[in-house]
Amino acid sequence: MRWEQLEDELVYYPEQLDREVVSLDPIRTIIRAYRDSYRQLFPERTKVPKTLIFAKDDSHADTIVEIAREEFMPEILREGCSANDYVRKITCRTTGARPEDLITAFRNRLTPRIVVTVDIIATGTDIKPLEVLIFMRPEGLNAEESEITILADG
Repeated sequence: MRWEQLEDELVYYPEQLDREVVSLDPIRTIIRAYRDSYRQLFPERTKVPKTLIFAKDDSHADTIVEIAREEFMPEILREGCSANDYVRKITCRTTGARPEDLITAFRNRLTPRIVVTVDIIATGTDIKPLEVLIFMRPEGLNAEESEITILADG
């Protein structure tokens, strides 16, 4: 990441946001709002609900993961696991493990609790314990999002 002091105001277009121009405050605000409200949304829960966050692109996903790990650190420490296990990125650029193995872990294991993806978890992926979807990309549904079906008990 490169920081530079500008002499003049930087003018940018919405499509450049989080690609060429990264603003961390909106991302942090959304993650904090979720962190501060999930207990009210799920009062019976003692753990963070299984959460899937859709990012704009791979770089945006990396930023969201980093901020979520910082903001959820008290929960991570209380759970006694690593930040890397608690908040994971699952994209086609995921390194270390195969995306399919990470999806299986998200589906069947206690951690990760929060997964950030761009499009690899989409139509046809069944994750029954998933309780929260957060879309952190432009408004409007793409093909995958229009096919997401949310089933709830009751």
